[in-house]
Amino acid sequence: MTARELAARWRVTSMHLANLRRQKKGPPFLKLGAAIRYRASEIIAFELNAYSGAVGPAELSLAVMNLPDITQAQRTSISHALVAALFPRR
Repeated sequence: MTARELAARWRVTSMHLANLRRQKKGPPFLKLGAAIRYRASEIIAFELNAYSGAVGPAELSLAVMNLPDITQAQRTSISHALVAALFPRR
């Protein structure tokens, strides 16, 4: 995910993300030359940690469904796997 895509997802500016990177307060990122990239799994983990406890299966599924550049089948598969891992049936 690009910085621009993450900024749109979080409804913040790219400059805000740059500040978070500089302050080491944002999610982990990769710097590939001049390009900044974020792994979808790291974004979801960061969001879950930020909301600590306020996230349930519905919110997790919504976060996965909003990921760019993956197919619907991939979204569904990721969503089901994360929900099953984080909210096991008893």
